[in-house]
Amino acid sequence: MFRGVGAPSDSPGRPTLAPPVLRQAPLVRKAVSVLGADWLGDRVQRRESWPRHMRRAKYERHPLGAVVRAHPVVLAEVAAEVGLSEQGHKVLDRFLTCRTAARGGHRLVCTNCSQVHYLLHACGDRHCPNCSVLDQLKWREQTLRKVLPISHEHGVFTVPAELRPIALAAPRFFYGMLFAAVSSVIAVRGREVLGPKTVLGSALVLHTWNRKQEFHPHVHALISVGGLGPDGTWRTAGSASARPKKGCEHPERLMPGAVLGRRLRDRVAVLLGRGVAKGKLAWRPEWGQLEALLDSLPPRFECYAKPPLGDPERALTYLSKYTSQMGLSPNAILHASEDGVVLHVKRRWGQRRAGRLRISLREFFRRVMLHILPFRFRRIRYTGLYSARSKHREAALSAITEAGLARELPAAPPTTAALLEANGLDVDLCPACGRRGTLVAKPLTDRTEHPSRRAFWQALRGLT
Repeated sequence: MFRGVGAPSDSPGRPTLAPPVLRQAPLVRKAVSVLGADWLGDRVQRRESWPRHMRRAKYERHPLGAVVRAHPVVLAEVAAEVGLSEQGHKVLDRFLTCRTAARGGHRLVCTNCSQVHYLLHACGDRHCPNCSVLDQLKWREQTLRKVLPISHEHGVFTVPAELRPIALAAPRFFYGMLFAAVSSVIAVRGREVLGPKTVLGSALVLHTWNRKQEFHPHVHALISVGGLGPDGTWRTAGSASARPKKGCEHPERLMPGAVLGRRLRDRVAVLLGRGVAKGKLAWRPEWGQLEALLDSLPPRFECYAKPPLGDPERALTYLSKYTSQMGLSPNAILHASEDGVVLHVKRRWGQRRAGRLRISLREFFRRVMLHILPFRFRRIRYTGLYSARSKHREAALSAITEAGLARELPAAPPTTAALLEANGLDVDLCPACGRRGTLVAKPLTDRTEHPSRRAFWQALRGLT
């Protein structure tokens, strides 16, 4: 009766396992409650025991450097089509040489088992998803020492699709304008709710991607729940110390999403018009008239602020993953060939498991190039109490302590322990014998250029 829905199979020792969706069906749940959990069989089954339609193909993870080295000519053709700048060409060149002999390396010799291991150097580019683990851990440690020991809100500020052509054509101006707009909205909202001349602290991080690696510029903000008043006291929303402005919307909430969206829309429109008037942005005919574009914008941008977190560690752990790389994680590429690329897509809220996205090789390279930042552009900004020029951090710390709001922030682990926790890399352990502290490093002198690098530059020169 229940064959195929979880009933025991005819072969002993191998029960038929129901698909996850069917296991949640009311009929199956009732049968389990009556017959017991053993009725569905052991949930830990080998892959071959699942029905054929439930099986998913196994893929081998591919680093980004290996993918670009396997297709240098296609990479050069897409770079010419996109119109990538000279800085973008240098970034692609670093991808081509990442962890190859051209970068040099070290030979690790174990003094216990005499086994030799080779460790090639990384490119160290801030866009490379395989070279930034240590930088991420350092940024998280430095920011934990900089932020105040209080609760924080995690806000996200997004611009609509109508403005993305401007961001692609003039990224330096647009990203700088977006940072200025977000910092202004946070500062003005803090003064409205907490009182005039109240200073908040915020850390802003620019992201230019979504889960599918499409172009989607937005700013993540870590905002302190409260600010330092001009009288030296710490003020929080809804407390007796707050001095909200007359007519302030939602004075009990510091960063409501609806208010932030309207303020960000107005501020972006002002800064965009000011940039065109001052000649900082060269307006293009394909964008239409400036007034028509501003009128077509939605009345409220997509902005939200999550409820206050217990401490900033959780938000910093999430943001640190993308402070020194693009949105492509080191294990996101499941398959890459001339037929296409399969990407691991993060699970959205409400989904049972993560998905997989299949796109063409040229489209994958195009999406990678969309997230290359301008030369020396700072992706991370600090404003208010967290700014490097701020002189009020000590006063804010004293005010928080007097108010009894200080929290104990966790201490950052040592670098070796942090690397082991982040990606399971133990730099002191010999992979062969398992002994610790027996590896002796010796530099490699041979730096052979990878043939894909030469093929990329030759193809690029022929196309430009």
